[in-house]
Amino acid sequence: MILRSVGHQVDTVENGEQAVEAVRNGAYDAVLMDVQMPVLDGIQATLRIRALPSPANRVTIIAVTAHAMTGAREQYLAMGVDDYVAKPINARILIGKLAGLPPRPDLDTAAEDAALDSLQLESLAAHLPAEGVRQLLASFSDQVEGEILSIEALSAAGDLAALAREAHSLAGCSGNLGALKLSRLAREIESACCNADPAGAALFVAHLRAAAAEASAGLRDWLLTKDPSTALRMPPRRRL
Repeated sequence: MILRSVGHQVDTVENGEQAVEAVRNGAYDAVLMDVQMPVLDGIQATLRIRALPSPANRVTIIAVTAHAMTGAREQYLAMGVDDYVAKPINARILIGKLAGLPPRPDLDTAAEDAALDSLQLESLAAHLPAEGVRQLLASFSDQVEGEILSIEALSAAGDLAALAREAHSLAGCSGNLGALKLSRLAREIESACCNADPAGAALFVAHLRAAAAEASAGLRDWLLTKDPSTALRMPPRRRL
C-alpha cells in the first residue's frame, strides 16, 4: 500500500524461489528481498538471481529484515544485495531509497518500553489514505489475539522452532504499526528460541497479552485523535 501510494507498480510472491522466477521472467527496477522466507531464504534467492543471465542479474536488490544488528548491513552487502532496510519499515526511508535519494536521518523515537510510537503511525498516515490506515489498524486488532493464542500454545508445548517463527511474524507486524513494547517482547521470544531457552521465552510470553492490550488501546486512541467519528473496530510507474 505504501509503495503503490507513491506510484510504484508492485508484484508480490510468497517465497524466495518465486522471487527468483519472477526476476527471471520479468523486468523489474528493484526487488525488496525479505531475508527470512520459506522454501528459499532471501540470501539464497539473491545468490540465484545474481547467477541469472544479464540483464536480470543486475536488478537492484534491497534486503528487508528485522535483524538490525551492528554489522548486518555490511554482511548483507557482501552477500550480493545493493542496500538494506531494517524493520519496522520507515516509509520515508524506504521511498527515499527507491527514488535514488539519500534517506533522511532516522526520526527520534520513544523508548522501546513505550506502548506506542506515534511517529511511526504518523509516517504511515503521511503515505497512506485514511481508509488504508484504518484497515491496517483494524487488521492488527483482529489478528493479534489469534497470534498470541498460537504463541502461548507453542510455548506451552515447547515447540521452539514454530514459536520463533510466530514471534518473528508478530515482531514485524507490530513494529510496523509502532507497537514498540509488543514488538520488543516478540523479538525477545524469538531470540530465546534461537538460544534454545524455553524458560526464557516463556517469561516474555507471559507479558504478551498485557502489551497487546496496551497497544490496541493506544492504536484506538491515536485513530480517534485523527477522526473522532471513527473508532477502531476490534476483532509511468516503476516496477518493484
